[in-house]
Amino acid sequence: MLRSAIWELGRAWQVPRHVVAGSKGISQSVSHGSLRHASSAQSARASPPRKHQHLEPDSDGLSNKNNRSDRNDLRLWLAADKQREESTPDLPSWTDPTPLRRGTERRLGMKKSWTTLSPSYLLESLLVKDHPDDGVRRNAAMIRSFRLPVVLMQIRLRQEAEADPENNSEILELLPSEKQWQKVMDIVYENGHTKESLDHYLYILLGANDEERCRRFLEQDTLKPLFILSFLLRTGSAIRNVATLNGLLRYYRDRSCSTPKQDGTDSAFGRETQMTRSRLAMLNMAPDEFSRLMSRFADHCRRLEPRLLTTLADIVAHRIRWHQQSSDHPTKIYHVQCDLFNSALGALANRSGLATRHKQAPNAYFWESQRILLGMSDQLAKPLLVDKAGFKAIRAVLAGLPKNQAEIHSAMRHSQTWPPYLRPGDGMDEKMEPDEAWTRTVRAGTMMQEAGFSKDQNDEALDVLQGLAYDGTPAIQQRTPVNIKKRLRVWAASIKATRNAQEAWGRFQHPPEKWQKPGLAEYAAMFEKLVARDADPAVSSVPGNNSLNFPVLQEANLAEFEKARLRAPSVNELYEQMKLNGILPSGQCLRILVANAESLQTAHRYLMQSTMPRHQWLSLLSNNPDPEALGEVPLNLFAAYISVCARDTEQPRRKMVRAMRLIEIRFEREPRLWAPYLWEPILKNLGQHHVSLGISLGEQLQLVMHLVRRIQESHGFPLSLFHQFSRCLKRILRREAVALLADTKLEDSATKNPLGLLYDRDAREVQAVAQDHLVCEPPTSDDSEDDSPLTLVRRAAGCLKELFGELVAEEKKRQALLGSNEVSRLDSMLLRRDPVSAPIVHDYMLSLAFAGEFEEMARVVKWLMLEWGKGSLIEELEALDEVPYEADMLDTLCVFRAFAEPMLEQATADSVLDVLNRSMVGWTWPDDELVQGYLNGRVEDEANKDLSEVLKWVRQHQQRRRRQSRDRAIADVDERLGNKEHN
Repeated sequence: MLRSAIWELGRAWQVPRHVVAGSKGISQSVSHGSLRHASSAQSARASPPRKHQHLEPDSDGLSNKNNRSDRNDLRLWLAADKQREESTPDLPSWTDPTPLRRGTERRLGMKKSWTTLSPSYLLESLLVKDHPDDGVRRNAAMIRSFRLPVVLMQIRLRQEAEADPENNSEILELLPSEKQWQKVMDIVYENGHTKESLDHYLYILLGANDEERCRRFLEQDTLKPLFILSFLLRTGSAIRNVATLNGLLRYYRDRSCSTPKQDGTDSAFGRETQMTRSRLAMLNMAPDEFSRLMSRFADHCRRLEPRLLTTLADIVAHRIRWHQQSSDHPTKIYHVQCDLFNSALGALANRSGLATRHKQAPNAYFWESQRILLGMSDQLAKPLLVDKAGFKAIRAVLAGLPKNQAEIHSAMRHSQTWPPYLRPGDGMDEKMEPDEAWTRTVRAGTMMQEAGFSKDQNDEALDVLQGLAYDGTPAIQQRTPVNIKKRLRVWAASIKATRNAQEAWGRFQHPPEKWQKPGLAEYAAMFEKLVARDADPAVSSVPGNNSLNFPVLQEANLAEFEKARLRAPSVNELYEQMKLNGILPSGQCLRILVANAESLQTAHRYLMQSTMPRHQWLSLLSNNPDPEALGEVPLNLFAAYISVCARDTEQPRRKMVRAMRLIEIRFEREPRLWAPYLWEPILKNLGQHHVSLGISLGEQLQLVMHLVRRIQESHGFPLSLFHQFSRCLKRILRREAVALLADTKLEDSATKNPLGLLYDRDAREVQAVAQDHLVCEPPTSDDSEDDSPLTLVRRAAGCLKELFGELVAEEKKRQALLGSNEVSRLDSMLLRRDPVSAPIVHDYMLSLAFAGEFEEMARVVKWLMLEWGKGSLIEELEALDEVPYEADMLDTLCVFRAFAEPMLEQATADSVLDVLNRSMVGWTWPDDELVQGYLNGRVEDEANKDLSEVLKWVRQHQQRRRRQSRDRAIADVDERLGNKEHN
């Protein structure tokens, strides 16, 4: 890259030989990543250097002097420069070496060392912040450069200074003089820009927020400088709309594979402008620019919509094929293609900022993105070479995929002892070689070795996690997200690749090498196994799919003493052992300890005894935390502390309010995408009994609704928070259903319970008619009728239904943007952002049942039948040996039959069966026996049976009321007839 830059400089401007030699000398000491391509948009120069001038590098340095005397000296120097400009017009000082750069940097032509004074930093500081610092504005005004970002910043500063000269006198002094500025604008115009184009660039950059800037960027289908697109895609960009990101991807695709010709014209702004060489350099997308933008697009896709990574992969594949159009330097083109190919594999496998926000990461789309690139490579005349980083990226994605049929079969064959050797299940297994049972990730590692790349410690650890121990014996394959930039340890991986805490403890006591001592990674892996929940026997799962403890058979001939010796220690015992060995908790180990602490006091002890800086953990413990110190706390540790605060049983209301306040303070610094990660434990624990919170039922519902509105207004309401909200409302109403069932045994108490009206539609209609006949009075400030528990429950249920509709509508828009791909229909269904998977929709249906929203339950069941009844999806499900838990809707149908069907009109209930019969979904309609078995299910679902009894009482009460109404009507008719006969 540096050689091409020197060649460009020498060809265009005839740089003196001593400058070129100096630059070559720099290339031996400066890292490759720290150099900029000479053909970038920001480094173009329009005219060759004149006599007595030095070539200005493509970045401008500024002094790091910040005191007032230094600024006064600088203003004096700038004033003297302006005087020299007026007195010697033939020798302009605009391109003289600026004294604001250090001597060594100026002599060698290096860029400045203060990145905080770079044009990109100044541009972000001026535009993103509502009130930019005066120092930033001064620094931007003092720069002397022809670079377009600098020119645009100074145009804006000049406009502000001319609009308010009294308060911007210092800025006017620091800006270039009128004569200097005219020369700058002449050069900018010679480079192919017009006043209209500059105004349009400023119009884009001066948008109120990033979403508005992107909208302005996409308004006109014209070429824009690449630095604007790079600015819109910066790391801290707050793009919130998936359609906006998709529009930028379309622009990226169109621009990446089309090059303006030097003899062409651009009529973007109403008149033709000659495509000068400098303007071409600013508009053309060099390979390094394309790679940098690709990496930023990948980051935003993971943040907003990971399924768009397949679109990004298509763009990269199109770009690689586009490079073949050039017949010059085929070897160089092939190297560029291979470099871009491997960079894309790594960018699509990177999981930075994803795992903590998505409980079910879209690994299928990660693999589909890489598969698009691999398929494109196979179609080329000369397939591209995969380097070691590319193999690592492929293995990292494969490690996160669900087990395929062969891997599930191998997992079921593991013996109950350790090592878990594979037992033959049939005659075919008897004939298999050991390597035929290897997982896809292990086989990819073997291919990497065959390609000539040796395995390092990370590769060995990944093999252990994927079922092949370091000594060649089998291990338990783990479906775990792997960060290609994170260092793994073989010993810690062997602890994780087990089925339960006892097996993990055995691996903990047997290191790969006898001399090894456990470190933080090993203790963290062991703590993770100790705090894991036991697997639910009712849910079919194989070891390694999730972080659960699976039981294994115990040796029958072991003495009790031996069993106690082999038993894993408790968390406290292992923690004391770790401290005795001189290891203090930090990082992942500290997060696991805090998140699973027994109490808030225990969590405080972990924090105070950790390697965490004192001012950081003090900010967590303080009632008035310092926002700066709180923002320095790692986000995963902060979320763990919020979780333990929310579930603490001692003064829970006070702890809950404190946790909410900490989140509000932290969100002043964090972007909205972390909202589910922090608010979920709050919503989860708000569902506890209102007595334990020290508030009434109405106040509890009001608090939940206030929190939901607050999250919805400021951060949006994603699927994970919707699921937590439905579970929270379900927990609250379950207790009320139990209390209502107790009141049914006392006839008077049941009829007086206002929540009974939730399930009695006839009583609600009678109440509404009675209220209509009342004389309307103006509302008063102390009227609390709207805040009654019944009204609040209805309001919460209405909010839940609205959120459901919004998620469904948003997913439809996303599906339209995604287009077609080769991801299986089942995977695409399970990775949708609406409540279509079985666990989420089951909880939603239960919430509706407890809230008495039976008509909505019928609409949801019809919608599910239409979504799951598509032909290709049905074929995939029928080909499976067992339907996945996420696609099993039997419990959801049982909820409808147990609660909604008896309360609906016969026509509505029959319409649901009609949709089932017309669709191809093939679900089994549960009979009465299955429904009763569902109601008599697990202990935690005991309230379901109570609700069924309440609804039965409501139906009996309705029938009795209808008989009484009918008897009264008959009596009235008989009375009228008797009166007529009497008359």
